[in-house]
Amino acid sequence: MNSLYFLEVKADGNSFYKIGITTRLMEEGIAEVQRDVRVHYSEVAINLLGVWERRGKVQLYFKRPYKAFNYRIEKLTEYFVFPNVKRTLRGLFEMELKEPIDVELNLISLCWVMLSGMCGFGVSAIVKQ
Repeated sequence: MNSLYFLEVKADGNSFYKIGITTRLMEEGIAEVQRDVRVHYSEVAINLLGVWERRGKVQLYFKRPYKAFNYRIEKLTEYFVFPNVKRTLRGLFEMELKEPIDVELNLISLCWVMLSGMCGFGVSAIVKQ
């Protein structure tokens, strides 16, 4: 399950933010960010500001409207500097979980049936979860 996370990064007196997705424990993700940023800065402190389970796909939608605030660190692209991070964070906390509707579930079921026929394995029942 993909989770969306939002980090505050303080590095050598600079403050910026990272939006990302992970399927791992946050401790592992934070350690990776620490390693990545430490290549470019000597002192790095990271604060976890939020994690939203099953919202990994939101990252792409997040990056588009906030493109003007992107803070590139060479090849690292998921960092941002916001004039009002509280507003950004509030928007993330207000987003609702997108559960698939019946039409989407039916399309997923149809795809599985078609795929099973193409691949030669039988599907006796599609179970909605």
